[in-house]
Amino acid sequence: MGLLSPPLFHRFLMFFAVLLAAGMPLSVFLQSVGAIGLIATALLGAGYKTILNRLKENKLLWPPVAIYLIHLIGLIWSSDLDYALHDLRVKLPLLSIPVALAAWSVSKKNLHVLLLIFLSATLASTLVAYGVYKNWIPTKKEISDIRHISILVSHVRLCIFIVFSILIAGYLTYVYKKWRWAVVPIVGWFLFFLYLIQSPTGFIMLIAVLFVLVISYISLLPSFLHKVTALIFVIMLPVAGIFYVSLCVKQYYTVQEPQLYLSPLSHTAQGNAYQHQIDNKQLENGYYVWYYLNYGEVISAWSKRSPIPFDSLDLKGQPIMGTLFRYTTSKGLHKDYEGIMALSDQDIKNIESGSTSAENKFGIRKRINEIIFELDMYKNGGNPSGNSVTQRFEFWKNAFLVIGENLWVGVGTGDTRAEMKAMYVKSESVLKEDYHLGAHNQFITFLLGFGVIGFPILTAFLLLPFFSCEARSSLPHLAFLLLVLFSFLSEDTLETQAGVTFFAFFSSLFAVVRREHNPS
Repeated sequence: MGLLSPPLFHRFLMFFAVLLAAGMPLSVFLQSVGAIGLIATALLGAGYKTILNRLKENKLLWPPVAIYLIHLIGLIWSSDLDYALHDLRVKLPLLSIPVALAAWSVSKKNLHVLLLIFLSATLASTLVAYGVYKNWIPTKKEISDIRHISILVSHVRLCIFIVFSILIAGYLTYVYKKWRWAVVPIVGWFLFFLYLIQSPTGFIMLIAVLFVLVISYISLLPSFLHKVTALIFVIMLPVAGIFYVSLCVKQYYTVQEPQLYLSPLSHTAQGNAYQHQIDNKQLENGYYVWYYLNYGEVISAWSKRSPIPFDSLDLKGQPIMGTLFRYTTSKGLHKDYEGIMALSDQDIKNIESGSTSAENKFGIRKRINEIIFELDMYKNGGNPSGNSVTQRFEFWKNAFLVIGENLWVGVGTGDTRAEMKAMYVKSESVLKEDYHLGAHNQFITFLLGFGVIGFPILTAFLLLPFFSCEARSSLPHLAFLLLVLFSFLSEDTLETQAGVTFFAFFSSLFAVVRREHNPS
């Protein structure tokens, strides 16, 4: 028997659930208060016996709890107990939130309210970020990259929240037909923001989830015409994406003024020899970066144009030399005295701030060009440190080297960080020490920590809801599960508090919703 009356118990649960839903995109404080309030209310209002019985009965609550318990077991063969305990504290929502929500039977109405709160909070977070972008909202944070405008939550997490919010908007419009007028501007804004913040991963996850959802629910559409239209729509989305990326790649590798490189000039206007790196075919805006280069003249000219030393860093922390070479190349100028002196004062400011191209690309097109450059540089032997795509190849390579040495049970809960850092040194990785990071793939991280014995168990619990008719028949639940799995491929989603809380809260919330026999 709980200490709270049933009406008060449910009001408190709803209140703290609202705080938690709003806190994920907006405030770590609200998120923490919501999580603590939920578990305290559950224990006071239901008692631990009721909670344990409901946990036993509801298999959809098992995945987050099981993941936490396996990490707890992983302490047995961990040597770095300090980091292991830190990791368990970060992952505590995997245990506390399912335990708290096990005491609750959530109505569809309350579910919809919580989904709407989360959507509204995500919308507010993007509006704050846009205010930072337009300098309407002051911030002490250094905005050296467009993705840093997300000051309330990590841009990686915010992109996942945006994709989920788009799916929520579509679902709530399906349930409440009178809200159809609102879905277009809301979804339109979210798509624009993903474009602005340069998140190809966000678009890929959205397209992938929509594809699976349409295939899953296509049989429920009322007519053959509706089925064909939906199928064409989901097929055209990835086709259009592939076509757009292919167009970007083609334009990127189209060489401007190719005659300049067939028989390149041997000397600068000042009579000094160019150092053409013929074998390096890196391009910037259609011009080869490592042709028409004379270091001495560049250093001399740069010292007259900028107070930042040539061997120093730009405001993004990148070597100023590389930024200068790429930017100058993008304008079709040679890397010599005349080329540097031909740059405008605004060009110099752009270079100092870390801009690597004078090409006025915006949004996701700019990010695609950056990724192509990363891949091109990596192929030509460049150091991938700081490049978000290509440095992942080094993360994964070193993670699998560690896995190979700890194949059966992995390195344990606390040793993933230390073992990865040791392997970077042992393998003589080209990555700089500041980028000796984790695997950035949740599945690889599971395999790293728990080996080929623990990994299938963790994966089985993750996939457990897909074998539940209740989960498969709930459109938002299935959308959430798919989004989480896709996010695991590109990020260590469960290695941060925001990611852990997102997974634990919504997987548990959908598990305790009172079910009806329809896809809502």
